[in-house]
Amino acid sequence: RWNSGATHISVVNQGTITADTSGRSLLVSTRGTGTFTNTGSIKGENGGTLYVNGASGNLATVAFSGTSSSVELSGTYTLNERVTVNAGQTLTLNGSWTAPGGITVNGGTVNLGGTFTNAGLNMAGFVRTGGTVNITGTFDNSGSTLALSAATGDFRLNGGRINGGTVTGTGGAKLVMTDSASTLDGVTVSSDLDLTAYRARFTALNNLVLNGTMTLCGYESRVLFNGTQTLSGTGSVVFTNNQLMQGLVANASNMTLTIGSGITIRGGNDQFNTAYHGAVIGWNDRWNSGATNL
Repeated sequence: RWNSGATHISVVNQGTITADTSGRSLLVSTRGTGTFTNTGSIKGENGGTLYVNGASGNLATVAFSGTSSSVELSGTYTLNERVTVNAGQTLTLNGSWTAPGGITVNGGTVNLGGTFTNAGLNMAGFVRTGGTVNITGTFDNSGSTLALSAATGDFRLNGGRINGGTVTGTGGAKLVMTDSASTLDGVTVSSDLDLTAYRARFTALNNLVLNGTMTLCGYESRVLFNGTQTLSGTGSVVFTNNQLMQGLVANASNMTLTIGSGITIRGGNDQFNTAYHGAVIGWNDRWNSGATNL
């Protein structure tokens, strides 16, 4: 609006940039090939929200103070210092990022967006006491293991995608699905899979290996298998509760869904009728009415 003709604008911060007014936001914005470089401090305080676009390189100090404070980052950057997110605070990581400095979730919310790898997430430096961790971006877990534990707590797949690798769970920790469309692509899940939320769902691509228990009991909770593939492993799928419609859904024409010999599917649903099927394996006219030859 003010410098529409200017191109390739960079910002270097050597001081302190803080969004410190409740309910208001502050934007740091670059343009073209320009970047934002920080050797000082960037902060969300007192209920303010700081947006940083074009972040590049080591980001030095990223900090919070007060509840309802948020920092949202995008660009190609490194969290080289530990970031602590306390109760009522939100850190959103977009773009391409790594976190060698570590992330501490102390009752706050961390949204793992953009694109990142298992190594970049740095689970060895990930400290959690309460709060919420959402995978909202694309997590390249190929050849690696996301090890959930009592120390890490549950991770929520909230509109995000996990590509490859294995997810394990100990100490009651599990992978939780939400009502935002998410994807598991060629993943082995050796933890429990929780689809108990309202309309909890995900799409499975390139086969799903389940070695834990997948529980479907939310209203319209479902797994959409896109294309011919196999649900294999040693796990169980449990349909429970009386919420309307849960399913393992074959979701493309001319496909076959194979249930492996080690998989157990059990339970049921008391909502069956001709219009709204209860617990479904295969085809359902509400979710894939256009698919044929399943």
